[in-house]
Amino acid sequence: MSNALPDHAKKNPTQHNIEAIAKLEQDALERRTIAERISEAIAKFIGSVAFLLLQLLLVLTWSAINLNVIPGVRPFDPFPFGMDNWVNTLVRHILLAEPLVDDFKACFQGVKPAEAAKLADAFRLDACVRRARLLEILRADAAG
Repeated sequence: MSNALPDHAKKNPTQHNIEAIAKLEQDALERRTIAERISEAIAKFIGSVAFLLLQLLLVLTWSAINLNVIPGVRPFDPFPFGMDNWVNTLVRHILLAEPLVDDFKACFQGVKPAEAAKLADAFRLDACVRRARLLEILRADAAG
């Protein structure tokens, strides 16, 4: 096996390595499955400013309708908001989830479909461990 490099690589090995890495990355991108392409597009959109602005627009519209600010539009959840907790939760989820999208995606980089199925199966209800003492405490608390 020869380690001979082409002349242009000998003149500028850094540029040669950059081009080789870029080609490998492009090849990997072209080999992605439809599911991988869709999930990446979704993750990219959810992590975008456009998504954040869309969520902001939805919350502002919801608030304007339910504060009866828009004439002729009847509030569906008038103040005091019954869905107040929903809005707070939504905002917290957006603020927490958006910066973590890439980190979350990286956790599953290289995970094969069979491995992903096994991970998902671990969250099935019948796979959960029953915590008898915790159940007793929760039942007692719910009973008042």
